[in-house]
Amino acid sequence: MRGFFSRLALTTAGALFLLAAPAVAEVRLTRPAPGRIEVVSDGVSPWRIPFSTYDRLTTPTLVSLSADRVFFVHGSVLHLIDSKNGVVIRRWIFPDGIDTVRAEGSVFRVQTSRTDSEQPLTRTTTIGLDLPAPAYWMDNLLLYRIASFEGSIFDRESHLERYVGDNARTRRAPLARQDAERLLVDVKEAVRRNPFQVRLAVVEALLLKDIGRQEQADAVFRSAMVRTTNQYGELFWIAHYLEEAEESEWAGIASDRAVQTFLEQGSDPRLVSLVLPKLLMGYLPYDLRVETTADRRSEMSERLYRMAPYVQGSSAAWSALAEFFEESGNLQQASLWRTRAAESAKQSGYVWEFGNYAARTMRLAVAFLLAAILFCVVLQRRYAPRSSVAFWDRRDRLALVFLLLTFWLSLGAFGAMGETAALIDSMPVSVGAGSLRAPVTRAFLENLAETPERNFLLALSLQQQGELEGAESLYRSLPKSAEAWNNLGVLQAAQGRVHESATSFKSALKIDSEMNEAALNLGQPTKGYWAVVHRQYLPAQKMLAMPSHEMVYRAIRGPLSHLVSRILMGPFSAARALKAIEFSYYESFEVNSPLPLRLAIQLRNVWTWGLSLILGAVLLALHRVPYREVTQPPSQWHWLLQLAAAGTSRRWKVCGGLVLGLFVYGILENVFHYDGYRTWFNWSYISGKALGLSPALTPAFENAWPPHTSTGLWSQSPVILVALILAVNAVIVLRASRAGTKA
Repeated sequence: MRGFFSRLALTTAGALFLLAAPAVAEVRLTRPAPGRIEVVSDGVSPWRIPFSTYDRLTTPTLVSLSADRVFFVHGSVLHLIDSKNGVVIRRWIFPDGIDTVRAEGSVFRVQTSRTDSEQPLTRTTTIGLDLPAPAYWMDNLLLYRIASFEGSIFDRESHLERYVGDNARTRRAPLARQDAERLLVDVKEAVRRNPFQVRLAVVEALLLKDIGRQEQADAVFRSAMVRTTNQYGELFWIAHYLEEAEESEWAGIASDRAVQTFLEQGSDPRLVSLVLPKLLMGYLPYDLRVETTADRRSEMSERLYRMAPYVQGSSAAWSALAEFFEESGNLQQASLWRTRAAESAKQSGYVWEFGNYAARTMRLAVAFLLAAILFCVVLQRRYAPRSSVAFWDRRDRLALVFLLLTFWLSLGAFGAMGETAALIDSMPVSVGAGSLRAPVTRAFLENLAETPERNFLLALSLQQQGELEGAESLYRSLPKSAEAWNNLGVLQAAQGRVHESATSFKSALKIDSEMNEAALNLGQPTKGYWAVVHRQYLPAQKMLAMPSHEMVYRAIRGPLSHLVSRILMGPFSAARALKAIEFSYYESFEVNSPLPLRLAIQLRNVWTWGLSLILGAVLLALHRVPYREVTQPPSQWHWLLQLAAAGTSRRWKVCGGLVLGLFVYGILENVFHYDGYRTWFNWSYISGKALGLSPALTPAFENAWPPHTSTGLWSQSPVILVALILAVNAVIVLRASRAGTKA
């Protein structure tokens, strides 16, 4: 709401300005068509500056600066317009929505905030005509999209972006010469009035090419690519559309410029871990089903890898690419991508394990509850017609105790894993968008339980924000971390502490002699891929070390003592997890949660305390009820029941309960394993997005992509577990039956 009222005030101020300032009263906003807005002047020399917009996502406004200067506020983009001549003379792009703009001498104070938060995080940035552009990072995805597509006014008319039914894109068809010349007049006028829109210049270059003026087109395009900008998103999308238009050379230049801008803004492709921001960054160049040359395939794959090497699903995507090259006979490329797939699994910041663990521990809890019930039924039949607990011997009672304790701990494990999985799902997208410098990312990290891994991530966030003192303090608290020593050296070098930085880099190499970042920073030869990329784009800067997958995993998990305590809480921990899951997966999206989930949450005090009392009463009864001698043997067919319910034979002794629980769990895992095609499909879809698969999925998809499930022996472990328990149990029961003893 705070962002809404700020923008309301901004809109009101703009309206009052238009009414009260005669010199610029003719400047106004118009909406000639959906998705389009124009800044217009009807004065002596009329002019108009068009922009693409998202009508429902932002409220563009005009704010007066002087008699011949006006600000156009468009989401997170601020344009300074010469209202006398109708020309944009400067553009600034911010990570978050603009609330207010005020002049203070020769500079301007711009207040921005996250408008998608109940308690917006506000920032004030100082800008000026002679000051460098503010740092940019992806934070608000909707505003990022507005900034990336402002200049797409002529995309449809120029065929840069073409759709044919169901929003499916097709290859660009050049315009007829007469049509291109007619459109070129409007595009040139738009470029003249808004020279900061790189996309408009690209359209101009394409039209010049359609007309046949190739050299001029190439000069216009290359000139556009060297314009100063802090918004890498528009460059990635330009590369994307040029690739689809089969302008491969230009697409390569745009992609290279996008990566350079991305790095210059303090972001790092190795920190792009979430697939959603990666998709919005743009540039999905191809999919495996499109025929092209082997060299072209390798080139496009390399660009995609350089953009987001460890993004969610990338390990499976690079494996699929390796298989493709292997089938094509390119064994060198196949080996390269297989190595990158393994590296992605070790380095990706996307932590997927906790959701998997939560599902498995919930099934484990259900399995042991069912096993406890089944165990009681078997014992009741064994001692029938005397079904009293008094006839259960010590082995029977301990077996049931182990079953119930495992059930309790499984609920606790589900609670710990489920709550952590919900935390991951609700974390800001900026965490996995290439940089940790966003204030909301810092707030997220500060709320994590303190561990060495969390401290490293927080130190990196502070360093990227420019809070070097806090970052240095945290780095120095991690003397055993090579990454911390390297980044401390980068920090010291930025402050001119050259001698200290060299010592820090050497300390990093003592811990990890193969750290490419530290070797590069010391000027030593290194062939690491990302060291080469850094040397190419940022030769004057020292290179930061990024966190590994294990580091992010441990930071999210928290201390082991916290994990153990949550597991010991059993159903109470599970209740907390259900609440967190409801908020993360349903309430945050304003979607009604399933009725069973709502009931479990509303009645959590009833079932958690009720379950605790029932289990306590059962354990007390097992302990206090005295044992009575069994004088009657079980039914002669009782061995069949023990054969079916593995683990209930007396020969299993106190381990019988655990064996029965694992047996039931194995059955449940098999059921979910073979009914898990939706999880398989979703993960395949994500890995397809990581590789660049087009949005239109076809039935051929199932044959083109490997499932996310493990292959080989491990994938068959539920089947092996059940078969092994059945086989061992059959031997035990049949031997006891033949020997005529009590089984």
